[in-house]
Amino acid sequence: MKIITAMVQPFMLSKVTSALEEIDDFPGMTVTDVRGFGREKASHARGAPHRVPEISFHRNGEIFIPAKPGIGGEQMFLDGLKPYIAAGFRGRRLTFAFDTGAATSDFYVPFYKAYGDEIRAKYAPKTRRLAGAGGFKEATAYRVKNLVMSFSGKDVHFAEVDVLTEILHDDGRYFYGNLGQDLVKQFEKMTLNFQTMSIIFE
Repeated sequence: MKIITAMVQPFMLSKVTSALEEIDDFPGMTVTDVRGFGREKASHARGAPHRVPEISFHRNGEIFIPAKPGIGGEQMFLDGLKPYIAAGFRGRRLTFAFDTGAATSDFYVPFYKAYGDEIRAKYAPKTRRLAGAGGFKEATAYRVKNLVMSFSGKDVHFAEVDVLTEILHDDGRYFYGNLGQDLVKQFEKMTLNFQTMSIIFE
């Protein structure tokens, strides 16, 4: 019997599990929480673990690890296990938290401060109820429509996104927002390159 060790991001675990269960005579699997940082260079010494320099997630559920990673620009960093990525908007580079477990994106106070005059002129404020670890909070937000940004050179269209006017946590103080599945679902493939610290959408 061979033992295969694979690192799978939490949001992909159910797809990987379903695919493995379809294999005839699949003996089983063990899932363990792993913490680490992917920028270290792989060691190829006998018995040393191999670190994945690049991994691609496809919309159809496939996961691909290339033998030779591609080239990308530095537009991603990790704070612990949480990724942050850069977006282009009207000639500026804005940094967002990236949470693939979030169904929709939210924009935070720094975005509101930068573009608040325009937002207030076009949209009316509303009360937004947000769920968190401590329960529910209410915050004032503006629902902005038809926003276009670029990620890794590709335009992304957000049909609507809430722009919060209040700081609810540290990310809301320092970053322009939190990006979710409404970004990811606009592409067929998402590639994370841990050597160049880049994220590529295709």
